[in-house]
Amino acid sequence: MDAGATKKSYLPGNYREFEIDLNGEIVQLSKESENYSFIFHYSGDSADIAQLVCRYANDYREETGIIVYTDKGERIMSWMCK
Repeated sequence: MDAGATKKSYLPGNYREFEIDLNGEIVQLSKESENYSFIFHYSGDSADIAQLVCRYANDYREETGIIVYTDKGERIMSWMCK
């Protein structure tokens, strides 16, 4: 959301990496309380998302790990940031 992503309703179903319930909400697949999944619509450049992930990675490297999957098949991982 810091980069301009917005919440959007998605059709219910299994999208391989996540599931959407009948209310259009993402289903938390992990049973671990520290892991959360989010889904947003972002129409900007994915390089902006990569920069944002790396900023969080640099600020919170010990506290968090982030993976972003895009609809273009990209995968942005916080532990890959320099």
